[in-house]
Amino acid sequence: MTDRNFVTVNPCVMCQPMGSVLAFKGVENSIVLMHGSQGCSTYMRLHLAHHFREPVDIASSSLSERGAVYGGSENLKKGLYNVIDRYHPSVIGVATTCMAETIGDDVPSIIKEFKEENGIGDDISKDIQIIPVSTPSYSDSHVNGYIKALDAIVRHLTRDAGESIPNGKVNIIPTENLSPADIRELKAE
Repeated sequence: MTDRNFVTVNPCVMCQPMGSVLAFKGVENSIVLMHGSQGCSTYMRLHLAHHFREPVDIASSSLSERGAVYGGSENLKKGLYNVIDRYHPSVIGVATTCMAETIGDDVPSIIKEFKEENGIGDDISKDIQIIPVSTPSYSDSHVNGYIKALDAIVRHLTRDAGESIPNGKVNIIPTENLSPADIRELKAE
């Protein structure tokens, strides 16, 4: 017998924020701001750049020890301001990391304060959309992070849609669990 462990776990598949980045990357003119430490966003940028073979922009609120003790509200507000100033996105996805979730930052309230302080309204057609999503890595996998972000995007962008008009179609937004063959099968039925 040997003491060697032959099982390995890719930490990327256990990272909800990684999944949320992938969901927000599917939205035109969007950027993700990770509310957490700089290392989390750097790790995801590196992994996704290797995967897609091109650079991936992911911003960070750069929480440090001070933010962990006193709360990360100022870091998140500065991060949002810098992202808007430098990237001019239509949508900013604010995904939380373990640190922000552990210290208990109320991200929706911080975003509301930021909007009030900077005169950004809630009108979908006029202003930047800032969409928070809770994605601590210690909770689920990247698939759940993708699903949570997708749910947040759809809920946020359709909140004022009123009654839906049925058109006899179903919109399927697959995760990595569905293959192209599965999609073809669903379309055939």
